[in-house]
Amino acid sequence: MKAGDVVRVALPQADGKQKPRPALLVACFPPYGDWLVLGISGSLGLEVSGLDIRIDQDHPSYKNARLGFPGIIRMGHAHVVPLAWIEGVMGRMDDATLQLARERLAGLILRGG
Repeated sequence: MKAGDVVRVALPQADGKQKPRPALLVACFPPYGDWLVLGISGSLGLEVSGLDIRIDQDHPSYKNARLGFPGIIRMGHAHVVPLAWIEGVMGRMDDATLQLARERLAGLILRGG
């Protein structure tokens, strides 16, 4: 696994339970291999314009991401998860999309929200 991979991972939900969801691997934290991930949602109505990244048929990574649906990479759904929670690689985002996700997340953090 490497940054830019789209994986299936158990992510915490609002009700406190975990549910397998697609997510983008953003960065790996040493020494234990925990991953910073951004959840990918099929609920396009949740998109925050200028922050989230839409992955639809017009996006260059739509086919390679292998989501099977149009979705959004949600900056507000960032988590650090242990490697054991990751069920496997589904697909891959292009390098430009990974870089954009990193920049938007970093910008959000640096602005303080």
